[in-house]
Amino acid sequence: MQLTPSFRRLSFIMLAQIAIFCAIGYFWQGYSENKWWTSGYVYSLLIPITLFFSAAWFSCVPKELSISDKMLSIRYYLREKYTLYWKDLLSWGYEESGFYMEFDGSGVLPIPMSAFSRQEQAQLIGFLSTHFPECKAGSWGQVDKRMFFIGVALGIVLLSVLFFVAYFEFPHMLLRDDKILASPMN
Repeated sequence: MQLTPSFRRLSFIMLAQIAIFCAIGYFWQGYSENKWWTSGYVYSLLIPITLFFSAAWFSCVPKELSISDKMLSIRYYLREKYTLYWKDLLSWGYEESGFYMEFDGSGVLPIPMSAFSRQEQAQLIGFLSTHFPECKAGSWGQVDKRMFFIGVALGIVLLSVLFFVAYFEFPHMLLRDDKILASPMN
């Protein structure tokens, strides 16, 4: 069985989440602080969004995911190819951070299931449920919690840096005092 990720599907899901987040920020800043975003500020958001999409696609989404009765072959864009045997499967399942498979000696392989169609997701879950029901993990299963908390900590640091730059740097570059004072009303 060969699973093929869809950039369009993953981008739509991620863009919808970012659009909701930006809309909340836009109205919150506009109504509570009376600072409405300019078109230049909105266009400048395209830079981090594009970088975010690129980083997510090339680092997390598998380029190739092949499943046979004896092994799993997975190749990422920026990593080497993994060939893992099902006899080494320790656990699999959904957790707060997404879908994962843990193999003995390889650690945890996160797989963003939203990049795959619902039919392909059902095929993978059906295969794992049929062949390895004893490895299905419950809440947190056998996965080390430190992996999740390290990811959360890195995400918080990255978001803090992005918010600092967006809140303190971009408005000063886009809303310069000389442009505001040179309005036609003066």
